[in-house]
Amino acid sequence: MLVALILVVCVRAGGAAPPAKERSLPIKIISADVAPIHRGEVFTLSGNVKIQRGDTTLGAERLTYDRRTDVLTAEGSVRLVNPAFEITCKHLIFRVKEDEGVAWGEPRVIQTIKEEAKKKGWIDLRGAQVKFFSRERRISALEDVVLTQWELRPRPELILRIRCRSMDALMEGKRSMFKGNVRVSTPELGATGKRLYFHQVDRKFYVVGDARAWNFDEKGKRTNMIVGNKIVHFLDDRRSVVLGGVTAQVYPDKKTGRRTLQAEEGQAGRK
Repeated sequence: MLVALILVVCVRAGGAAPPAKERSLPIKIISADVAPIHRGEVFTLSGNVKIQRGDTTLGAERLTYDRRTDVLTAEGSVRLVNPAFEITCKHLIFRVKEDEGVAWGEPRVIQTIKEEAKKKGWIDLRGAQVKFFSRERRISALEDVVLTQWELRPRPELILRIRCRSMDALMEGKRSMFKGNVRVSTPELGATGKRLYFHQVDRKFYVVGDARAWNFDEKGKRTNMIVGNKIVHFLDDRRSVVLGGVTAQVYPDKKTGRRTLQAEEGQAGRK
């Protein structure tokens, strides 16, 4: 049965109130197989539920909204979509007033790289738990974090894959920080370290703390191992620079004579 019902979201006292425009946004129920169940201030919907608030839509098999706490709880085939990203998971809690939430149960975040960007593609983020903060345009992930970036050239090609224990990303500035047993790989490079800083606009990343990097030969084996304080890798140039406390074994590519790993004492980019 199609349900056409609007629940007006009430902002309660306590804490900084959001702008009036955001406070007045209603939660509109687009569809549900079962009519809503009302138990005091708690509303429950089930069966192909889909709701909308502003430019954000949320779908699930079961959804509960508590007006006392202004919290939405979604379970089963959860899918949240807004202009910045898309989240799928098994369970999600969304705090309406704060415009933030947490997803778990195989959470996955997809961020599309817009057409006006130099490179078209998307970023795929997974972890044991994902938190999102819409007003701050920030996403964090915990445990078994894997971020993968793909680009269309014109077919999808893997550009970058990062594994770590935790991640915090600012979508506005397109910068991300990764911590804990960081492992990164590109088609031509592998690296490890304690932390990694990824600059999406500048298309480069820094590996910091016991940083190690290597190239891959034609058979996929490691070659050209370098250890240093910091490793800077430039995705477009397919070139890496290792800064400070460098120890290295670097061999030119047999076909091109090019060194993709470059050991230096000083600033990145020096020849």
